[in-house]
Amino acid sequence: MPRPKTESTNFIFSPHPTQSGKKSKVNYAARDARSSPRIKRNRRRKSFRRKILTFRSSSNICIIMTISEENSKAVNVLKYILAILVVFIHIPAETRNDPVYNGFVANITRTAVPFFFAISGFFAANKQYGTLLKSRFFSLVATMVIWDIVCFALIFPLTCQKPELSKTAFYIRWILGFSTTPTDMPLWYLRNLFVMVAISPVISLLAVRFRNALKCLILLGIPAFVFADTAAMTLHVSPCYYNMAVQSAVFFSAGMYAALNEVRIETEGKFLRAATACFCITCAGYFLAENETIKSAFSQTSALLFAVPAFRLAKSIGRKMPAGRAKYLAKLSLFIFVSHYIFACAYSKWIEPHCAGFEGSAVSVAYIACVVALLSYAYGFIPDKCKRILRI
Repeated sequence: MPRPKTESTNFIFSPHPTQSGKKSKVNYAARDARSSPRIKRNRRRKSFRRKILTFRSSSNICIIMTISEENSKAVNVLKYILAILVVFIHIPAETRNDPVYNGFVANITRTAVPFFFAISGFFAANKQYGTLLKSRFFSLVATMVIWDIVCFALIFPLTCQKPELSKTAFYIRWILGFSTTPTDMPLWYLRNLFVMVAISPVISLLAVRFRNALKCLILLGIPAFVFADTAAMTLHVSPCYYNMAVQSAVFFSAGMYAALNEVRIETEGKFLRAATACFCITCAGYFLAENETIKSAFSQTSALLFAVPAFRLAKSIGRKMPAGRAKYLAKLSLFIFVSHYIFACAYSKWIEPHCAGFEGSAVSVAYIACVVALLSYAYGFIPDKCKRILRI
């Protein structure tokens, strides 16, 4: 005959076995209700760390980091804004005499590349290493080589130059990205990003097990970025190499650290007002300073601070935008990033020598607006097959 069912009681703590020899169930909800907020917070942190430390292998450190739809749209819009700022960087300003425009280029547009690295580092923490490395090889290295070939084929006719056969070895290194900068100069970012992805398990391990050490390295890296010119001269290294290395290592690591440790960065209220006020102060310092080293430090600091109002602007735009449209802007930002340098070379050859001062700045802004509008319009007409070939 079946045994009669008896009611079972859930005890909060039951260290002793019951008469049947089994431990009674623990009512975790009731236990948590009695716990202090500090105990709850510590328990959540321990659980979170245990999940992180559960590896498939020594090189696969992965965490599922979700962000809200609003922030996801804001990041996609921010990518488009940063891509436009990159266009401003590469439409050259060497022969200009307009301090206002040069100040805009120095204080605002330099935000773009560091925070591209930070965004990439943040999302790199969401994938396992093997999958990440394979996907990034095709999306970064293949894209760089393909667009270097396209740029190499167009840059000589646009600038009325002829390639020299004696420089064939240099041209091969140039196309493959083994020189200081690739043929399509802005694509050094893709090359360095792939290197950071390749060493991302080391960064992940530091972010998880040696959090304070990595945090100190990142905090030390920010002054290294701010005083980049002085540091490069002190170390007797090329400022170009130094800037590339510091931006890659510091900001990619900062993005991974933020993802793996659930760092929440506020862009509202007092923090937004403080960052905007500090940005205005550093911009004023840039225009008032006479020493070039101090001007450079103010410029780099302004670039860091501008990221906060830029993200707030992207959030405001993305809030009223459908998610599909925001994703389209993210894809479009890559197309603008990889293709705009061809137009920058044409500008250097044919337009810049005839413009200077305020007139040159006006021509530059008009030219950049036309380039961005043309690329944005043309992207919609490129067949999907061509997009797959060109990795866009």
